[in-house]
This record gives sequence, structure tokens and C-alpha cells, in this order.
Amino acid sequence: MPKNEKGICIVSGFDYLIIPSNGQMHSPDPDELLSSPSMSVFAVAVCSECKSHYLLVDDDVQEVEVDERQMGNEVYYAADCWGRCESCKLDLNVKVDFSTYAGEWVLIDHDSDNCEMAELPQGLETLIEEVRKIRVPAEVEEIEDWAESPEGCAVFVEGKDDQLVIMEFLRRIAKAEPTSLGINVLRGIDGGGKEWVVRSAAFVDNVMKRVGKEIRYLVVLDGDALSYAKTVQGPVSKRLFLLPKKELESYLLDAKAIAQALASEEAKVQKLLNVKKGGGKETLEFALQSLGVHPSPQVKQIIARHVVSVPRDFERLMEAIRTI
Repeated sequence: MPKNEKGICIVSGFDYLIIPSNGQMHSPDPDELLSSPSMSVFAVAVCSECKSHYLLVDDDVQEVEVDERQMGNEVYYAADCWGRCESCKLDLNVKVDFSTYAGEWVLIDHDSDNCEMAELPQGLETLIEEVRKIRVPAEVEEIEDWAESPEGCAVFVEGKDDQLVIMEFLRRIAKAEPTSLGINVLRGIDGGGKEWVVRSAAFVDNVMKRVGKEIRYLVVLDGDALSYAKTVQGPVSKRLFLLPKKELESYLLDAKAIAQALASEEAKVQKLLNVKKGGGKETLEFALQSLGVHPSPQVKQIIARHVVSVPRDFERLMEAIRTI
């Protein structure tokens, strides 16, 4: 990856390239390895107030239609990269228009709000390399479909952050991909949160009654759902697994792991973790944003990969899964 150059980094699947911002310089992509599905764009910007550097991200870049195309087969994209400077309480935004034609990519235009586009730092290369290694779970087949022909067991979790981090810890424990062991980590029907997860499990339980077949499943909730868990009734109440800590992010408050994941300094990370005393999501996301990194589910999974020892609570979760 080029160092000390302004521009954007496009990531798609296991491939990435840099498009520099100085004019309409073309970046060759002869093998056309990049494609629009699951395309993300990273940009580095400097806060207009405090001059701190931040990594801005658009995780869902869209193809756009234009009235006049320079070439008939040219494809245009628009990225809307966001981040936040917590110290200045400012939302940072870089909008980028770029296109590809005949295996070459060009940055057409960019515009900034509360910030200016900056050089891509060397540390970004480490983060991008880590992002490329992540196996984002295919938007798992719909729970309704899985329940009709279930294979293995279902582990229902509260959201995408939980899904990627729990999959990472289970993978490290089993030394294999959870899906290869028949462990399907699923988010709830129609959304995240403890209520939707429990409703999803109840749906599976109703399917089990209708088809007369045992369906293995478990519902994983954060510790802050303890009061809610006591109100859950019926068969689902016997399939609950509560993580003792308040939030999943509580298991990622490891300065060494964060520093290694983001190519930062451990002492700097620890200082940021000490600023916010909440001890969970708020603390972690404040530290990441202060380091200029968007606290996406993928970034949290990278941190989980660098935690030296998998927390005992997830070994207990694996034991519970195996005994369903």
C-alpha cells in the first residue's frame, strides 16, 4: 500500500487498492478483482478544530446513475465516509465520487465537512490487512428457512457486533470455523436487541412443535439483560445463556489487543480507556473514535482476534453449545 499519500482505500472481499486524490490519476486494476458487492471505502481526515486524525468509513458503497457517462461501460460509485471527533463533538464526513472503466479506477471528486482529507498513514495498512482476513458471515439464510431444515444448532445473538466477536472467540476455542462444526451464529429476525433475539428463538420453538423435531438452539444475552431475562417465559427461558459482563465490548477493553489491532501505542490506548469509566461499549467506542477508527463490528472482531486469551465466559458458552 502506498505510504503518505492522500486518497481513498477501496476494500472488496479480499482485495483492495488506493485511489490517490490528486486529480484524475488512474489506478490500474487489470484483473478487475474489485467488485461492487460488499465494497467499503476508507478515508483519513483531519478534524478542522483540533487537527486530530480520524479514519472515516463507508461500509456500504453504492453504485450511482449519472446523466452523461464518459464511456458507455463506465461504472460510477458514491461513498459517504463518516467518523466522529469526540473531543470536539463534531461529526466528520468525506463524500467521494469515483468510477471504474476497463480495469482502471479514478477518483472524480471529493468534499469534506468539519474536516480535510489527509494522508493515508502507515498504520492504516495493518488495519486494512486485518479487515481483509475477516470472514464476514454470509447474511445467514433467513431464520425461518433454517428452522424448516435445521442443520447443527443455532446460537442467537443480539446484533452484528455480537455475531462477529462471538464467532471469533468460538473459532479460536475450536480452532475451526464454527459453521464447520454445525454452529450457526444468527442475529434476530427483523433486527437486533434482546427482545428480537428471544422472539426469534420462540419462532424456532414453534416450528419445532409443528414439525415434531428437536431443534437445537441457544440464546446469548449480555449481562445488562439480566432483569429482562427473568421475565422470559416458556421453553425459551431454559435456553438462555447470560454473559456475566454488562456488554460484549467489556471483553474487548484490552489495551494491548487494541494497540496491536490498530498499530497504535499501548500506553496511549490505556490512557484513553481510563477516560471513560463505563466499562463497556461506551468506553471502547470512545477509545476507538479517539484513535480515529470507526467502531465497526469488523474492527471489534479484529480486537477479539488479538486478545491474548479467550475469556473463560466464552469457553463456558462453547460448553453450553456442545451440551444443547
